[in-house]
Amino acid sequence: MIFDKIVNRENYRDYPELYRVLCYLASLKTDELPLPNTVLVKDKIFCNPVKFVSKPEEQCKYEIHRKYIDLHYIVKGVEGIATADVNKLEVDTPFDEDKDIGFYTGKEDGRYYLRSGDFMVCYPSDAHKVGMMENEPQSVEKIVVKIRFDEVTENKCEKQNVMDKIHKKLIVSCQALPHEPLYSSFIMGRMARAAKEGGAFGIRANTKEDIKEIQRQVDLPVIGIVKRDYENCKVYITPTMKEIDELMEVKPEIIAIDATKSLRPNGQTLDAFFYEIKKKYPDQLFMADCSTVNEALHADKIGFDFIGTTLVGYTEQSAGMKIENNDFKIIREILSNVKHPVIAEGNINTPEKVKRVIELGCYSVVVGSIITRPQLITKAFAEALENIK
Repeated sequence: MIFDKIVNRENYRDYPELYRVLCYLASLKTDELPLPNTVLVKDKIFCNPVKFVSKPEEQCKYEIHRKYIDLHYIVKGVEGIATADVNKLEVDTPFDEDKDIGFYTGKEDGRYYLRSGDFMVCYPSDAHKVGMMENEPQSVEKIVVKIRFDEVTENKCEKQNVMDKIHKKLIVSCQALPHEPLYSSFIMGRMARAAKEGGAFGIRANTKEDIKEIQRQVDLPVIGIVKRDYENCKVYITPTMKEIDELMEVKPEIIAIDATKSLRPNGQTLDAFFYEIKKKYPDQLFMADCSTVNEALHADKIGFDFIGTTLVGYTEQSAGMKIENNDFKIIREILSNVKHPVIAEGNINTPEKVKRVIELGCYSVVVGSIITRPQLITKAFAEALENIK
């Protein structure tokens, strides 16, 4: 059971279905009620307006549901809702499977009075007695949202499955830009196959075309990005909704975006952009590509699923920083202050570094150029011979 206010909806970013519903409710105009049976997600989430006059407690009964989670949102008036453990109640009306409801009587465990802007979430285990008056009967207007319980658990399992696959594992970045010799979706697909054979458990890739080919070649989780330059903008990793929409055509398991303090195109802040994409794609996992400790802490606060060190040393604010300095001090500081998993990335170019960041507590590690850019690998060997007489 959850009891809270709609103004606190940002606290629920980690719960996609609930967050989607709260954002919808917050978007309604003052005193606005939806039409009956308004569908938010087909066959999964719908809502109904409810108008009634609250009544004495003795005229109310506990109800439970098995297929749906109930969310009660008060628009006008005050409604008392009591909660109880269904195992401690007595059956009043046997459960109706078709209507997904049963009625019970008994003692309450707690009581809440919901006012305009308050909401309560009742799970199948939460028996709830609704419609009670506070001091005297009054008119109440509210919205009841039904969320399929199996949809919530299914999405949670899918996300956990992705996370389990990459935990303490190597992710290989298979990317080639237009000016590079290996620029080809076909080649990136084969590169991903080679990475899998070598022991990679995930792939980071650029553009929907490359990702689609990689998905044909390997069955590994993909961190998807789109690198695109915009005029007068420093952000180039998945900078706008256009790139997000492109990636969602191929649905990579994770989408990474620039999470630095730099403004997106048209002056959009990270917070505004992330709110927009989470509202549109609440079930998608997102990774924050950060360049400083403060950026990582902020990305964690606003609800990114993964915190990455991808851009350390690659932005003005991180110029001169080396991710490996002082035994990966930057990573250690991030790990000590965030709640979401940290993916180490950026100049992790030796097996020793890979091992160390995982030992420190990173969830996964991404390695790129030192594995997948032969022109750079060759250059390092060639330069070693330049000063030999």
